[in-house]
Amino acid sequence: QDKEKRCDLLLPLGRVVDYTGQPRRALDVELPQAFALAEAIGDRQRASRACLLAVDALSHLGAAFTGPVWTLPEAVQWAERADRCAAPETVERVQADVVMGRVRCNKGELREGLALYRRALDLARRLGDNDAIWSAADGWLEWSFAPQHAKERLHLAEELMASSRAGLR
Repeated sequence: QDKEKRCDLLLPLGRVVDYTGQPRRALDVELPQAFALAEAIGDRQRASRACLLAVDALSHLGAAFTGPVWTLPEAVQWAERADRCAAPETVERVQADVVMGRVRCNKGELREGLALYRRALDLARRLGDNDAIWSAADGWLEWSFAPQHAKERLHLAEELMASSRAGLR
């Protein structure tokens, strides 16, 4: 009956189910339940965690998917949930901006997507979170292929090469 405890059990279970090769089950069973429980108790942090675990599961599912997984309605829904739940000035906010950037860029909305990646990268730098910096930089470098971004891409690549890789996922 304890919704917090059930949510706290479902979150790592969803991650384990995903990482053991069943991302579809995690997306269909554990993570939606965890998200619903987090929302029911008004816990944005737990809800955000459920969303970001779902984003990971979508990434793993996308490896076997033909076409961009980030255009699927399910992916858009999880990205929007992550955006809604992420608190300002947190790593979760960086991750939510990164996933919204993916969705926007895959929909062909490059200007909006790149703005989200830039915002995520700026916040990750302010927070000093190396993993978040690399995550945001990955998206920026993937989608900023237009010639006007060449200098910024080079500077970002140089920044990454000079940074530590310790603790990266």
